[in-house]
Amino acid sequence: MFLFKLINLLKGYLVVEVYGKFTEKFLNMAITRKIYLWDIKRHKNSITLKIGIDGYKALWPVCRKTGCKMRIKEKRGLPFKLNKLRRRKVFAFGILFFIIVLYISSKFVLFVDVSGLEEIDEIKFNEFLESQNLQRGAFHPFLDIDDIEHQILITFPRIAWTSIEIQGTRVVVNLVEKDLPEEYDHSPTDIVAKKDGLITKLLVLSGESVVEEGDVVTEGETIISGELFNEDTRTHMLVRSLGIVEARVWYQATGEAYQNELVLKETDEQIKKQHLNIFGWNIKIPSRQTYDLKDYYKRTVVTQPLKWRGLEFPINLITNSYTNYSGVDVTYTNDEIVDVAAKRAYRAAKHGIPKGIEIENKIIHIIEKSDDKVKVSVVLETIEDIRKDSIIKLEE
Repeated sequence: MFLFKLINLLKGYLVVEVYGKFTEKFLNMAITRKIYLWDIKRHKNSITLKIGIDGYKALWPVCRKTGCKMRIKEKRGLPFKLNKLRRRKVFAFGILFFIIVLYISSKFVLFVDVSGLEEIDEIKFNEFLESQNLQRGAFHPFLDIDDIEHQILITFPRIAWTSIEIQGTRVVVNLVEKDLPEEYDHSPTDIVAKKDGLITKLLVLSGESVVEEGDVVTEGETIISGELFNEDTRTHMLVRSLGIVEARVWYQATGEAYQNELVLKETDEQIKKQHLNIFGWNIKIPSRQTYDLKDYYKRTVVTQPLKWRGLEFPINLITNSYTNYSGVDVTYTNDEIVDVAAKRAYRAAKHGIPKGIEIENKIIHIIEKSDDKVKVSVVLETIEDIRKDSIIKLEE
């Protein structure tokens, strides 16, 4: 939408009033002839619309055929402003100078983004980029991107691939680090339970099992021991325990709901405040909306950088949206109140489950029910790997 407005301002457009008995026929005929109109507003005896300069000439035959008349209310856009500035050369020169400065400023680096760093120290890498003059304030046409990429690969042998992209005032450094083989730790360990559960699968690869499938273990309890006893030599040997341990784990939570509740619901009322950020300066865009930002407003900030023909200018349109929430009295039926309480308990129980773990079973139990309140317990059942290494401390 912002880009559309900007293009129309650059090309110029007219605000036109059309009046007559057949304004609807006028609109239909204009649309049929593929004349682009926008911001059409209907009044009692007329309509107002916006149209491009070229489209205005194409409207005259439509007026003659429909018997409508039209007049120009406003002329907007750069072409009309330039006509007014012909006698004001100094001001016109200032505008031109501003455009030139704006274009040159788009060649300066304002942001340097680095993605792909994992093991390499970020501070050390940023210091290296600064030593190559790849930093805020650098004039990027003077930067030798190929040489900087080459120097990165030489200075940081762990980096397998790098690419530097210039996106207007933003420079993006993409990296891929080499996957080095992990050093195997031979320290003797036990495998213990990292949480309570019922063992469903146990496969010992190294060490000796202390429990069996079907046993219930608690957090910290040893499952596979790294201490082995040799019957032949009558000696003890310490190894690093290895194995597969899966257990059935339960997550329990409760939820409450009342027969009559005050629930916050989103309304259709929305307020938007916009301002331009130019070189770090905020310029407020006037709005006709009146607002009083009080309770139950949710704020969302959307930033749209100005881009034109592959160039990114240091100008951002920032839109702050405020959505109103109002309290609504809700009365639940007997079935609904149980469902609401169960959903609240389910969300609370699910919050404790690690990401990527599937829920195998769900158990719902009503633990309290009165005329105006219901309390529900929800138990979620999962199958998880509950292994945790515990280093065996050697006695001195």
